[in-house]
Amino acid sequence: MGKNFKIENNNFIKVYQNLSHEEVIEISKKILSKDKSDWRIYDILCSSLLALDKNEDAKKFINEALEKFQDIPNLYRCLGIYYSNNNDYINSKTQFIKAIKINKNYYEAYIDLYKLYEKTKKNNNLLEISKYLVVKFNNNYLSFFYHALSLEKNSKKKEAIEFYKKSIVMRPSHVDSYNNLGLIYKDLLLMKDSIKIFEEVYKIKECDDNTKYNFAKLLSKVGEEEKAERIIRDIIKNKFNLSKSYNLLARVKKIKEGDEDFLIINKLFNKLKNDSNEKVILGLNIAKALENSKNFNEASSYFIKANGIKKNNLKYDVESHLNQFKKIKELFTPDFKKKYYGKGYKSKKNIFIVGMPRSGSSLIEQILSSHSKVTGLGELHEMITILNKKNKNLRSLNQLKNVSLDYFNEIGQEYNHIIQRNYSPKNIFTDKALMFSAIGFIKLSLPDSKIIYCTRNAKDHVLSIYKSSFNNNNHPYSYSMDDLTKYYNGYKSIMAHWKTIFEKDFYEISYENFINNPRIGIENLLNYCNLEWEDGCENFYENKRLVDTLSSSQVRKPIYSSSINFWKNYENQFRELFNRLN
Repeated sequence: MGKNFKIENNNFIKVYQNLSHEEVIEISKKILSKDKSDWRIYDILCSSLLALDKNEDAKKFINEALEKFQDIPNLYRCLGIYYSNNNDYINSKTQFIKAIKINKNYYEAYIDLYKLYEKTKKNNNLLEISKYLVVKFNNNYLSFFYHALSLEKNSKKKEAIEFYKKSIVMRPSHVDSYNNLGLIYKDLLLMKDSIKIFEEVYKIKECDDNTKYNFAKLLSKVGEEEKAERIIRDIIKNKFNLSKSYNLLARVKKIKEGDEDFLIINKLFNKLKNDSNEKVILGLNIAKALENSKNFNEASSYFIKANGIKKNNLKYDVESHLNQFKKIKELFTPDFKKKYYGKGYKSKKNIFIVGMPRSGSSLIEQILSSHSKVTGLGELHEMITILNKKNKNLRSLNQLKNVSLDYFNEIGQEYNHIIQRNYSPKNIFTDKALMFSAIGFIKLSLPDSKIIYCTRNAKDHVLSIYKSSFNNNNHPYSYSMDDLTKYYNGYKSIMAHWKTIFEKDFYEISYENFINNPRIGIENLLNYCNLEWEDGCENFYENKRLVDTLSSSQVRKPIYSSSINFWKNYENQFRELFNRLN
C-alpha cells in the first residue's frame, strides 16, 4: 500500500483544514486503521477531537501516538490541551513546556501556554510570554496582538494601543485587533478615536458580527441611535446572539406591542428554557414594549416572570449587604471622623455622584460634564478596587479603628494618580460609581471632594430599579421585591447615618425638585461645585459624550417630567413592592 497511500496521506494533510472536524475525524481514523506510521495524522485527528470536546477519545489516540513518537512536540501540545480541557492546569503547563523544549520555535505551543495563563488569570505570566513573543517572533502579527492583550489585562491600556496598532499594520484584516483597540479607546473615553477604528473595521469583509455589535453598542452610548439600529439590523439578519441583539435594539428603538420586533422577541422568549438568562433579557424587553403601549397589567406579569428567573439563577443573600452596611456604620463614628478628618489627600478635582441606580445620577453627570472645566468619567471602578486591595487582609472593618494617619491620604493619592494616568481628565472630573456605602472612605481620603447625593421618590425609585436589566449581575438585589426593599431600606439607613456624621459634606438633590425647577437646580448644582454658569449645562442633551448607563438615551433629551409618579401606573400590580418600603 506504501507509496500510493503516502500520497493519499499528503493530499489529506494539504486539504484537511477545509473540512469539518467530523469529516477530519472520520478520514483520519480510516487512514490510521491501515497505516499508523505518520504522526501528522494523529496530530490532526486529536486536534479535531479536542475541538469537539471528545477529550477521552483524543487521550486514547494521543497515548497511542506517544508510544511510537516520543520526540514530536505536536503530540505533547495535544496532551496539554487535553489536560486544560479537563481543568488539570499543572499537567497542561508541563506538556506545553515539554513541547517548547523539543522545538523552541513551536509558536502554537507558546500561544496555548499563553491561553492557559489567561484561563487561570495569571496576568503577570501573560506579560512574560508576550514580551518574549514580540522579540523572538517579531514577524508574526499575533505576537503584537497578544502582547497588547497582556498589557490590557494588566491595566496598562494606554501602552496596549501601540501594539494593537502594530498588529493592524502587519495584518490589516485582523478584526480582533481593531475590536480590542476600539474598545480601549472607548474605555479611555477617546470617543473620536474609538468610532474611527470601528468605522474602519466595519468596512472590511472579515468584520464579524461580534465586532459589529460592539460598534452598534458604542454608537448607542453616544446618541447615534439611527446608525446603531442599521448595524443591529445587519447582525440580526445573521442570527447573531438574538437575545443580546434585540436587547440592544430595544435601547435605541421604542418597540411597542404588536410591532414585528415585538412578535419576534415573543417567539424567542417562548422557545427558551425557563432557567435561561437570555429569557430574562427578552422578558424584560417584552415588558418594556408592553409598557410603551400602556398595557401596564400585562407588562407587570413579564417583569415578575423575568425577575423571578434571574433571582433563581443568582446565588445572592441580601443579608450580606445589610451586614456590611451595619459594620460600616459601626466604624464611622463621630470620634473616628474627628480622628482622621482632614488627613486625606488634598485635591479640588474630585466630584463624586452617589446614590442608588435610576436616581437621576446620569442626568446630573451629563449636566456637569457639559461644563468646559469638567470631564464626566462615568461609573469608575478604581476607588472600590483600591479599597478592596487596601483592606483585603482585614478580618473585620473594626481593625481600621486604629489605622495609621497615612491610610486615607494613601487611598486618595493613589486614586487621583490612577485616574490622571488612565483618563487625563480636565481640571475637575466626576465619578458616578454611586458608592453610597463608601461615602466615609471617600470623604476622609479626599476631604476637599464634592459629593452629590441623588435621591428620588421611593416608589418611583424601587419600581425603576425592579424594571431594569443590569449588566454582569450588577445590583443582584434588584430581581426580588423582598431583596430590593430590604436593600433599599438598608440604603436609606446608611444614608441617614452619613447625614449625621458628614452633615455638611455632601449635597443632596431631589430628582423631583430638580425636574420641576431645572434652571434653579442647575444653578445650585454649579454653585456647590464652585463652577460658573455656562449655557452648555442647560443644553446638556446636545453633549455627545459617552454615557455607558441605562439612561444613555434619556440624557440626550431635554428635561421631561413623565417619569415622576410613574409608579401610579403599577399601583395595584406592585402593591407588595410599595408596601414593603419603610
